[in-house]
Amino acid sequence: MQNPVTKTFKTIAITIILFIVLEIALQVRSHIRFGKSVFNAISETTTFVVDPKTGLLLLRPNAIIEGSQATIQSNSLGLRDDEIGEKEDDEFRIAILGASSVMGTYTKKNSDTISAKLNNTLSSHFPEKNFKVINAGIAGLVVYEQIKLLDEIIQPLNIDLLVWYPGFNDMTGYCLQQTEAKASQKVNFDLPKIQLPSWLLSIDLLIKNTIGLRTTEIQNTEQLDPSTLDTSRYSKKINQLLDTAEKLNVPTLVVTNARAFRTDMPEKEQYRLSETSRYYNNCFDLKGINQLFDDHNLIIKSVAESRGYPVLELNEYIPGGDTYFGDATHFTVKGSQKVAEIFEQKLITSGLIPQ
Repeated sequence: MQNPVTKTFKTIAITIILFIVLEIALQVRSHIRFGKSVFNAISETTTFVVDPKTGLLLLRPNAIIEGSQATIQSNSLGLRDDEIGEKEDDEFRIAILGASSVMGTYTKKNSDTISAKLNNTLSSHFPEKNFKVINAGIAGLVVYEQIKLLDEIIQPLNIDLLVWYPGFNDMTGYCLQQTEAKASQKVNFDLPKIQLPSWLLSIDLLIKNTIGLRTTEIQNTEQLDPSTLDTSRYSKKINQLLDTAEKLNVPTLVVTNARAFRTDMPEKEQYRLSETSRYYNNCFDLKGINQLFDDHNLIIKSVAESRGYPVLELNEYIPGGDTYFGDATHFTVKGSQKVAEIFEQKLITSGLIPQ
């Protein structure tokens, strides 16, 4: 009969080996599909690097990051765009500022991003004009970081028009504040815990694939109620970005955020479509996330309109569901095309494109 201790050690060893094999497989899969994995860090070819000028995490300059699901080509500024040279005399420059939705999370090629699609639609509509639409979206940026990007990277490009799509990254701050508040109140008598590396994909995969089990219709008393939140900081950030835009002295279109899930959908459909949002904002239930999204959009709209900026309520114009969204908030290629068409129509009707 096998010694129980030996049997336990064998079980542990087999589990560790399987975990390592799984992690290697996931890293290889991520590298093949998206060109992003731990191998990038080893070879010092990461997708994002710290920009010495702004301190922001921008795309690795002048790089082609290849994967079967996406190929990201960056310019010398660390943006997902062609090289931006000297402005031509007849050129009309538009910058679309934002985060991952603008950069193009679910677009395989640069030519499928919102900025590229808008460039194409405007050029088709106005063949006599010379348009350049700049992709000023970087995944992960919150509004404060978008201010720095606008001020230090976009401002020198001498743009004629700004389109601002803030994104949802600022929402995660509420959950972070809750976690930090709990940690500060807790008297910790625990032994030091081993922290796993952040690059482990198997842990991330496990968390993402169990959202449906961990975030159900059952009310969690620890989840935040959006109506009790102090959103004044977010309102202040919106004002600060518009202050920066004002210094550029160019027309600015402010766009509220769109999402795949809507309150008029069946609840099960909302749960399915909101999975990534509930993953990144796990201190809110479905009802709370819907309310917070609407509250943030209302802040964007009210601040912009109070300052005289035209506002496009994108959620009112683009349908929810799978056709135009790859997850809760990021657009598919069809979504990018649809958004570009909506942008073009709003720019024309608002008189922001010179006739």
